[in-house]
Amino acid sequence: MNYESDFEPAKKMFYSDEIQKSWRVHMLTFYPLLEDAFAEDYSARITLTAALNHISRQNFAEGLRYLDLLEDSCTNDTDTAALLLFRGVCSEMQGKKDDMLSYYREAGKLYTRFYWPYLKVAKSAHADAIFDVAERNYRAAIRCFDGEKLPMQSKIILASAYTNYASCLTVMHRFAEAEATLKRSEEIRPEQPGREASWAVLYAAKKQKDKAQACLTALQQNNDDMYAACAPMVQAILAGKHPHFSKVRLRTTGITHFWGVFCKYETDLADQMRQKNYDVVRDSLRRMLRCYLHFLDRDPDIGLQMQENTFIVVLSDFYMVSLNHAYQKLLEAKPPLANNWIFMIAH
Repeated sequence: MNYESDFEPAKKMFYSDEIQKSWRVHMLTFYPLLEDAFAEDYSARITLTAALNHISRQNFAEGLRYLDLLEDSCTNDTDTAALLLFRGVCSEMQGKKDDMLSYYREAGKLYTRFYWPYLKVAKSAHADAIFDVAERNYRAAIRCFDGEKLPMQSKIILASAYTNYASCLTVMHRFAEAEATLKRSEEIRPEQPGREASWAVLYAAKKQKDKAQACLTALQQNNDDMYAACAPMVQAILAGKHPHFSKVRLRTTGITHFWGVFCKYETDLADQMRQKNYDVVRDSLRRMLRCYLHFLDRDPDIGLQMQENTFIVVLSDFYMVSLNHAYQKLLEAKPPLANNWIFMIAH
């Protein structure tokens, strides 16, 4: 019996002009993962093509229904990674950030040759000031291009990844690495719209005023919108007034207020910690800190844990010079407390 004949109809359908037209379009975006996924399983590839067609048309319910049909066709990590990635794409297009990140992280664990999930996680972490996570994923995305002969589309993506990574390194105060990374971006693609913004911020952080201004001038000539967003930040950095790169004046009354309120409610906070009601404690600490951290444009990031009868509070400084300084001053003023509280500062 010729078992292969059972698959011939699916193979012929997959290689039909109609399906191949869609498949080639999707391959341009999702190569090499799409090339490796469901290899030789033509029925699964037909179903996957239908799923991607629906997702691209924002028909998410149908797209996900077709992806669900592929569950039993997954025979290896690559197949599963493809399924996870495309669910992530669907979640991203629907604005479901948490689901998107979860799918992309899992896809990246199973298939390491495709830049997409790493770059998406990196950009999200970068925007949320989780710079260590952003760096790790930028590097993983960049590694996906190692040893490849790069077509223009790949050069555009890779140069952009290096530029974003350099911006991440700049806010982590690793200026020499940021400069080398921007130069690598220029080697890959000498002309990249908007890269002057990253150079301008880096030069401003290094207090190289003339170079920063020259980059702003070039940016203004090429991209008015990006110039309008970048120029105030660069000027604030150069003036020593940007809280990420310089210490700003603190409200010392905020320190007194914080410890006064903390001591008043310390027993209740300790009880909440023992009950593992960490969200309650975190929200309380954030309210106490807000009037002190007047320069912070986001909620303070606070980690909590309990070890035996010790309560540990981790204050994240997002690599901000002002925030680190503010937390240092706060902890220097810590009064004697009834319970064993340990306060730590981390990035």
